[in-house]
Amino acid sequence: MQECASSKVKTATLGAFRSLLGAHARLLWQLDLELNASHGLSFADFEVLLHLYSAEGGELRLSELAELALVSRSALSRRIDSLVGQGWVSRRSCPTDRRGTFAVLTETGRMKVDESVVTHDAVLTRMLSKRLGDEDLGTLQKMLDEVVDRE
Repeated sequence: MQECASSKVKTATLGAFRSLLGAHARLLWQLDLELNASHGLSFADFEVLLHLYSAEGGELRLSELAELALVSRSALSRRIDSLVGQGWVSRRSCPTDRRGTFAVLTETGRMKVDESVVTHDAVLTRMLSKRLGDEDLGTLQKMLDEVVDRE
């Protein structure tokens, strides 16, 4: 691995970072590929639907949903427009704040998550569980949580 002359990052740190990016990209690419092929659903759309599926009442404020999905509010708004067009999500105005809007998972959206989570789980099992095992996955989770929790 070649290091930039001005870089002060240790080779081990840079190697771990590159491996993390590569694993992340490969996993998301495979999820996107298989969710699209089997369900006509991008991984980005699946992620939004899954956040709504997991939320109390199947709804979240758009600002909260954008934060969970790690996207800008405008990017989320375009994604929600597409999901509304598919009939998987609806919008609801906040009764206590005229500026606030909720994304609400529809029954059709709930069924879409129920059917597509099988593919999602199969990809995770094939790419993670079968390769690493429960003990290694637990260790990996602890290490990644340490990075996230420290920031």
